[in-house]
Amino acid sequence: MLRKLVRTFFAVAGAIFGFGIFTLTKFILTKSGHAEWVQFNTMQDVCIGALFVIIFSVLFFRLTPALEKRSTAVAGSIESDLQKISTNELFAGTIGLIAGLIIAYLISQIYVGITIPYMDVILNIVTYIILGYLGIIIATRKVKDVRNLIASPKVIAAATGRGKNKGEYTPKIFDTSVIIDGRISDIMRTGFIEGPIVIPEFVLLELQHIADSSDTLKRQRGRRGLDILNKIQAEYGIEIYATEEVKSVEEIPDVYFKLL
Repeated sequence: MLRKLVRTFFAVAGAIFGFGIFTLTKFILTKSGHAEWVQFNTMQDVCIGALFVIIFSVLFFRLTPALEKRSTAVAGSIESDLQKISTNELFAGTIGLIAGLIIAYLISQIYVGITIPYMDVILNIVTYIILGYLGIIIATRKVKDVRNLIASPKVIAAATGRGKNKGEYTPKIFDTSVIIDGRISDIMRTGFIEGPIVIPEFVLLELQHIADSSDTLKRQRGRRGLDILNKIQAEYGIEIYATEEVKSVEEIPDVYFKLL
């Protein structure tokens, strides 16, 4: 039923288009000095007009399935492309388009004084298209840079403890393996970790125990961990949490269960 309605709509649109073509052709021929070519009596005028209407109506009716299939494919392609675009990029592209069109409007005021026929219209169209396109491209490609630029003061403040009191953030507790791994220092440098850093005393003791081990490999790992610990303590500051008086913790033999 819906398909029949669509085909009927296209047939009516074709009829209107055909009548418009007939009327426009008569107008152009009359204005170009060939009025004798379209000097019809009333019956001829009606018959030729009806012929245009029928031809274009049938043409649009027959082309409806192909147009419908093509429009469905285009709509699916657009939907697929939109799904790949994040909300941030879509928003940035819209803002960029608006900014580009505003700039194009300001530039188009320069063309007001041009006296060459149609030149101002062509320049306006080209300016709006180019600046609108550039606005979208620049905004979508630079959205991450702009977001990072806006976020960077907050990240730096979080990493250095400025901007907010450290007490407003959840403390981060490091275990022995994280410190020995060493990459935590690079992560902290990016500002990804916010708030105070807490090292339980039993973690520090375990680290010192590993550094004093008779095994060469373990001793090297322990000393590396102590070096990393000194580095992050000097650059960011850490809090050593004493657990000697917390009996519920000290009674647990395993370090990982103590952390939990």
